[in-house]
Order: sequence, then C-alpha cells, then structure tokens
Amino acid sequence: MKGKVIILVAPSGAGKTTLAKRLFKDFEDLKFSVSATTRPPREGEENGKHYHFLSDEEFQARIDENDFLEWEEFYG
Repeated sequence: MKGKVIILVAPSGAGKTTLAKRLFKDFEDLKFSVSATTRPPREGEENGKHYHFLSDEEFQARIDENDFLEWEEFYG
C-alpha cells in the first residue's frame, strides 16, 4: 500500500476505530497520520504521537512550504 492514503470517514459509532485497528494489525507498513496544531499540549499528550505541536510561525512556514496535505484554521 506504499504511497496510498486511506481516509476513514463515518458517523460516530460506525466502527472507524475498529476498522483502523484491524487495518494496522493486518498491514504492518501502514502508518497513522499525526495532525499538527498550534495549541498547547494537553495533559498526557506527546509531541509527535498525539499531535505535532508547532508555534504559529512554524505552522505558517509549513503552509508556505506546502508541507501539509490540508490545513484549517479553527477559532483563530
């Protein structure tokens, strides 16, 4: 599945997490996309695992360099 993007979209409770766990079990080379955010980490969140925590300047630089597949500004 190298070079492919799989996006799971469904209503809450439809089984996205169950399907994702199965896919990760069956396809060892499958990777999970980690989102980037400019908000501060919450308790227990790890940089690079739950999110990539970036400064506003770092985030804008990544946008300018077309490093993101997509991005959105929330409550900004």
